[in-house]
Amino acid sequence: SLGCAWLSLRALPGEPVRRPSTRYAVPWKLVDIMAVAGLLSGSSGLVLGGVEGVGALFRVLATVLAAVVILAVMFVRRDRMDVRFLAKVALPLAVIALALLPFAHSAIAYLVAFLLKFAYVWFTFFVLLVLAGICYRYEVPSLRVFAIARASSEAAILLGIVLRRGFQGNGYMDSEAFAVAFAVAGIALVGACVLVWASEKSVNGDWGAAGVAPETNLHVAGPRERFMARCDRVAADAGLTAREAEIMALVAQGLTRREIERELFLSENTVKTHVRHLHAKLGTSSKAEVIALVGEPGE
Repeated sequence: SLGCAWLSLRALPGEPVRRPSTRYAVPWKLVDIMAVAGLLSGSSGLVLGGVEGVGALFRVLATVLAAVVILAVMFVRRDRMDVRFLAKVALPLAVIALALLPFAHSAIAYLVAFLLKFAYVWFTFFVLLVLAGICYRYEVPSLRVFAIARASSEAAILLGIVLRRGFQGNGYMDSEAFAVAFAVAGIALVGACVLVWASEKSVNGDWGAAGVAPETNLHVAGPRERFMARCDRVAADAGLTAREAEIMALVAQGLTRREIERELFLSENTVKTHVRHLHAKLGTSSKAEVIALVGEPGE
């Protein structure tokens, strides 16, 4: 793991420098939803009695399945990949698992525990990908954001484990009324998460994470954010597809065709086709003309 981390850090750009005149908020809505997922995950073994270690195994299986599905989607639907599908799968599965909890006996108990772990892992993937997008687009120093997100998640898991063992030790799960009450409370929590998520105009928004000036409390747009906003305007005016707009932004940053292929995991012919289409729509014929149209990232 340390070797993979070291190789990854060598390939990545450096951490954005924190601007002294800017205060960086934390995307608390995302962090709170992640904490709820962690709480449900920690309590997922509630119906399994004294079985230990099964939750960790379920977490590993759910992680492997998430990785396989994400890679498959990247290659099969690379032009239309939207990570929101992870949340759209995780939230309903959590509701189903909680609804089954009062009836969780024998095999159903294992199903409930697995579905709750599965929902947690998939939603965690979604949140981490969205946080990465926020940090990249808005030049938010990422270490603090990710540290808070993971600490909140793991603390919520610990709380769930403590509650689970307390309930099991006191025999609460022998009461059908308690099981129903726990399931209803869990479903209500998931419903609250859905409402919080829906309160955002788009999960691609900044979720309150972008920097603000301490004196005015107003958002301060960084160079990358201004660049991406220009790309969005040009793409909308020219009628570019989402993939064409993505490639246009990379072209405007000066990336070569080979670098774009590696960045987006696309074949040479696919990149050539998209570049040809975006040039036709923009009325340009070279990388220099695209840069002149959009402007450079540092402007």
